[in-house]
Amino acid sequence: MRTNRLRVAFSLACIIILVQGCALYNTTQFAEYRGPSEFQGQGGTVRSVDGIDVWETGTPNRKFRLLGMIEQSHYDNSSLMSLIARASMDSELMEQVKAHGGDAIIILDSNSAITGYTTHANVSGSQSGTLSGVGSVGLYSGTHSGSGTAYTHANTKTNKAIAVIKYLD
Repeated sequence: MRTNRLRVAFSLACIIILVQGCALYNTTQFAEYRGPSEFQGQGGTVRSVDGIDVWETGTPNRKFRLLGMIEQSHYDNSSLMSLIARASMDSELMEQVKAHGGDAIIILDSNSAITGYTTHANVSGSQSGTLSGVGSVGLYSGTHSGSGTAYTHANTKTNKAIAVIKYLD
């Protein structure tokens, strides 16, 4: 019985750490729009994600109301937490859109910038030989070898400006 409680407590702690860790890499903020209520778009390219239309270029070829703007940022430093956070970005965005009554989004801007670099290295080596001599004088002979690999990854920050809209027809 106690082992089960410990497992549940450990699982909850891991989930909390994971959620908090992802929050360090992603931010998604909604701001309400107040202004003219109806717009008519001209058309463009669209795809659907979780039942929400994503207008990547252009605007809907129908009447719509602008509900607000979402600013989304993602930090990528090739860590496991960064990769997990990136996987949750679209679902987090769609949750925000649905929570504010949106039918679709329009991607207004997306840009990335390098914020630094991370280098990972792995080096190994070995030596063998014999030591011989008399007293404090000695002779060393043997072989030495080593090898290593390293790679450098650019750390980036991606920012998106996204309009949340409601179809009117």
